Amino acid sequence: MTKGFIFTLITLMGNQGFADETIYYDKSSSDIQIYYAEVTETKVADINALDAAADALKVDVSKCPLYSFLKTGGERYDCTEALMTLAGMPFAKRVFVDAILIDNLLVPQEFYCSLISVKTITKESVMPDVVAIGFYIDLQFVYIPLKDLKQVAVVQNVKGENLVVHEFGVVHRCSAEANPSKYRWYMEFKPNIVVESGSDLYRNWDNSFSNYKMFEESQVIDRRLEIETGKKTTSLHLY
Repeated sequence: MTKGFIFTLITLMGNQGFADETIYYDKSSSDIQIYYAEVTETKVADINALDAAADALKVDVSKCPLYSFLKTGGERYDCTEALMTLAGMPFAKRVFVDAILIDNLLVPQEFYCSLISVKTITKESVMPDVVAIGFYIDLQFVYIPLKDLKQVAVVQNVKGENLVVHEFGVVHRCSAEANPSKYRWYMEFKPNIVVESGSDLYRNWDNSFSNYKMFEESQVIDRRLEIETGKKTTSLHLY
C-alpha cells in the first residue's frame, strides 16, 4: 500500500427526485436544526447511538462498480453503495474515484474514508408535510427523499415538543492510510426541510445565523444540551 497517499473524491450531487428547474420558496425556521455531528477514527460499537461518532471506513475497490464517463473521459469507480453499506446510513453524495489513481497507486486495491455522521432534528408536528431533507453542503444543494433517510430517535426540546432525529452520512476524506482525518480537510453545511404546500415547495432552513463548519481541528458539533435544556453551547462552529 502506498503510505501517505491521499486522493480527492469526485462527488456528484443532485436533486434526487426534484427536477433541476424546481423553484423553492426559502425561509428561516426552527423546524429543522443540526443536533449533533462528529468525526472520529475510533470504531464505535453502535453507529446508531444518539451520540454516534464515525469510522474510518475500509473500502474494497472490488465492491465498487466501474463506469465510463463520456463527457469527461476516463473511468471511475462508484463506491457510494459500498460506503453506505459499511456506514449503515444514507449518503447525500455519490462518491466516485478515478480508476487511474486506484489501479496505479493502491496495492492491494483498498483505501480508507473518514465519515461524518450528521444528525438533524425536525419537529414531529411538521413531518406530515415534509417530502425531503436538504443540505447546502460544500457549495452545492442536496436533497434526500424522506423515504431514504434513517430515523434514529425521537427527543424532546425544552418546550416539550417532540423532535425526530435523522442521521446523514458524509464522506469527507479518503486515504491509503487508516486515519485520513489527520490531514487537512474542511466541510461547510446547513440543513433544510423541503415542505410541500399545494403546488409549491418551501425550503425551511435551520435558523442558525450562518453555516456550520467542520475541519481537522474541530471535529464535533454538539447542540444537544442547548436544544434539550435551552442552555447555550459554544460548540456550534458558526462563522
